[in-house]
Amino acid sequence: MTFGARTRASLERVTDLSAVNRIKIEVDRDLCIGSGDCVDSAPEVFALDDEGKAIVLDTDAADIDDVVEAARNCPVTAIFVIGEEGEIYP
Repeated sequence: MTFGARTRASLERVTDLSAVNRIKIEVDRDLCIGSGDCVDSAPEVFALDDEGKAIVLDTDAADIDDVVEAARNCPVTAIFVIGEEGEIYP
C-alpha cells in the first residue's frame, strides 16, 4: 500500500475517534523501524511491542499537540494522526 492510498483509506474511516481528543492514531507497521522516538516523546500514548514496533496505548493520554509532536519525531513518518476534519499529521 502506498502512502497516498494509506492516507485515503484512513480518511474514509474517521468514525472511530477517541472520546477526548477526537482523533485516531495509526501506526504503519511496515514503515515503523522501532526507533522509539514516539515513545520518548509521549510514553503514555506509545510503546514498542514484542516485535519492536510502535503501538498506541492510549490516544487520549496526552493532548493533541503532544501526540502530533510525537508523530513528527518519527524518523520514517510511520504515525498518522486523523481528526474529525481529516488528516492532522502528516
